[in-house]
Amino acid sequence: MREHRPWRPISRRDLLKGTGAAALAAALGPARRIAAKQTTPTVNISGTELKILQWSHFVPRYDTWFDQFVKDWGTENGVEVAIDHVDQAGIPAAIAAEISAGEGHDLIEFIVPLAQLGPSMLDLTDLVQEANTRHGDLLEMAQRNSFNPTTNTYYGFCHGYAPDPANFRKSLWEAAGLANGPTTFDELLEGGQKIKNDQGIQMGIGMSNEVDSNMAAQAMIWAFGGAVQDENENVVINSPETVAAV
Repeated sequence: MREHRPWRPISRRDLLKGTGAAALAAALGPARRIAAKQTTPTVNISGTELKILQWSHFVPRYDTWFDQFVKDWGTENGVEVAIDHVDQAGIPAAIAAEISAGEGHDLIEFIVPLAQLGPSMLDLTDLVQEANTRHGDLLEMAQRNSFNPTTNTYYGFCHGYAPDPANFRKSLWEAAGLANGPTTFDELLEGGQKIKNDQGIQMGIGMSNEVDSNMAAQAMIWAFGGAVQDENENVVINSPETVAAV
């Protein structure tokens, strides 16, 4: 049916918008994918190329699935797609190098906001607006993770979120009297101390300058009623609640 579609010239910007919509439709499942296909503006993207940089997923089968999905999409639409995977710790440096060189990938996916790179990114407000029209407004959390209120632009598109689980060795916590693991940070502290004293195994919570440690620290601060900044963007981390969390 492609030969019956109306044609209009396409810029690299339009290509990125089109691929973003396609990725969004795929993430939302078959029913939403059909709806998106019915309303997607007709654009001739055949003969173009798309370079994607992604963090290497901690579930390797996801990368296998995604690479094949994108390859099939490229074949269907006549787009030459290249995908590179980098360890998540190396993504910021890779992006910075590409910005400095003035060349590199077109689409980059990462697991945390990279607001510091916003000035070098395309404003994706139009993509967000299109997604809102088709599927409803972004969750406030997703919106805050991709929107710069100072410049009034979206430096990225947050297409989903996932909880960050904690894993516990069941046998260790059973011996400490918490067969299902701790349910509060007080239990985490008390149980961890008991495991260290009775079993000689030390509990560890990340305190390095990396993503998982930052998430753990923020979770503890929030659990005690603290925050890094308030709703008016004032820094409020130096608070009694933060001290309690520490």
